Amino acid sequence: MFTPEMIRWLSENACGKMYNELTSAFNGRFGTKLSIRQIQQKCVRNGIKTGTQHSGLGHKGHMAIGTEKITGGLSYVKSSMLGGGRGWRRRHLVEWEAENGPLPKAHCVVFADGDKGNFAPENLLLVHRRELSLMNRFKMWKRNPEVTKTNLFIIRHRLAILDRVKGLVKTKRAEALEDKVRRLVSAKEEGRKNGGRNGG
Repeated sequence: MFTPEMIRWLSENACGKMYNELTSAFNGRFGTKLSIRQIQQKCVRNGIKTGTQHSGLGHKGHMAIGTEKITGGLSYVKSSMLGGGRGWRRRHLVEWEAENGPLPKAHCVVFADGDKGNFAPENLLLVHRRELSLMNRFKMWKRNPEVTKTNLFIIRHRLAILDRVKGLVKTKRAEALEDKVRRLVSAKEEGRKNGGRNGG
């Protein structure tokens, strides 16, 4: 799949690039459709270092900002000099926020195709934790990203219906309570009127 020319190009152009940038440039140069994971694996096997995957130390022995590491199958990026592991962030969150802004509350970002090395914008999906729970429960994550996106649409549609039904139930209960209060007030007013007439 990789020719000597391709490997030479990677070694000459990898420095300073994130893997998504390197993959895009590689596919543009050679007219291929390789995934980020394929480019990443080829670089690792050939000892090709990117500017975000070095192990050099920064000031006072700390890992330099921008350093990338892989732990538990997930890529992490050094984003600050805070100690105790607080300076590291999951790379897919960093990539998503770079395109879309701060992550909304109660949401997370997942990989549409299940490939934790594919940081292409279209592969990073923003999902609410309610949606994530149901997608996991019914095993609706698939290798085909289009199937996953369709399943996510179905889950969102069902949750919207559920929320609508709950809203209607609450509305009906509120209306019933208001009606009960109106009847009680009317009964008290009627009692005062009757009491006033009887007392006269």
